[in-house]
Amino acid sequence: MTEMEHARWNVERLLDGWKWGEKKDVMKKISPYLVPWSELPDEVKEWDKQTVRNIPELLARVRMEIRRQYAGNGAVANPGDHTTIGSQDSERESQ
Repeated sequence: MTEMEHARWNVERLLDGWKWGEKKDVMKKISPYLVPWSELPDEVKEWDKQTVRNIPELLARVRMEIRRQYAGNGAVANPGDHTTIGSQDSERESQ
């Protein structure tokens, strides 16, 4: 998920007109971090890891959550797609 977050961040910046450059310059929209995940320094990778760690808390603020999706027999419905994001209210309504 951290690699996907970095890719999302790259796309967001590129769509906003940012370019790669050796030295960060916010006014000129230049960043040295517009590179593939594998080329990031560990310190910068940690920023993306922290963003991903915060996802459950951010969702909770808007009354949503991440939960496993189960088939009727209690097994994970689709092992390749075993989480879903839903409203906390929707779970209460189904009880």
